[in-house]
Amino acid sequence: MESSERFRLSINCLAYFSFGWLILGWLTWVTNGCKAIMPFISDIDLYQPGDTIFSLGAMGSGILAAWFLFELHALRHKMIINQSHGVFWVVFNYVALVPGIIAAVSCFRIGNAPWNVDFLEHGIYATDIFYGGIYWGILSTILTIKLFKGHESFLKIISIRVFTASVAVISLWQMIATVTEVWGEDFEWDSWKELTNNMQDFCTNNTYPLLNEGALWEWTLIGAILATVLTFKPEIKLLVSEEE
Repeated sequence: MESSERFRLSINCLAYFSFGWLILGWLTWVTNGCKAIMPFISDIDLYQPGDTIFSLGAMGSGILAAWFLFELHALRHKMIINQSHGVFWVVFNYVALVPGIIAAVSCFRIGNAPWNVDFLEHGIYATDIFYGGIYWGILSTILTIKLFKGHESFLKIISIRVFTASVAVISLWQMIATVTEVWGEDFEWDSWKELTNNMQDFCTNNTYPLLNEGALWEWTLIGAILATVLTFKPEIKLLVSEEE
């Protein structure tokens, strides 16, 4: 299989597998009698069958993300060398890989760290996913500008990429701003975690309506990151043409 075909396959596998298990997890949440709007993604991990879907889905997405990132890095490395862009951009390509790999590893590990059991560990992994995905998107966009600026398809590619990356940044900002209004220093975490012992009490709880809004921003953030992955598909033809 050629490198371009592997790259396309890695994009499709990561994006559609991730969208698939997220939607399936949400559907199990709703069919269990929980509120449709809106659980945090990690809430799916609290009860079966969502627990299994979340664990396997997160681990699978982590593996597929790492595959996609290495395929992207290899193709861009070859292009940087062929176009003689210099050592700086070779190093920059490696730097752009780092936050993505951190996010991928954390995605794999969060599947075994439900927040009501390992709260601190879960929080660290989630933060790595959010910020790692954002930083990777920004750095990758900068490299796209360097490699394809002046190409006839450049404006189309970069406009879509900037849009999805901007949605991700805005969503992260809004999510943090929203949940910190609830999860402050006085928030009773022990009581909140105890509430998870009864599924219906927890998943239908509407004591903090702002958390519904925060959760919606989280879903938008992850959706924007996955959409950013899909924006690399138009680059495949350009990368192949440059190889030729």
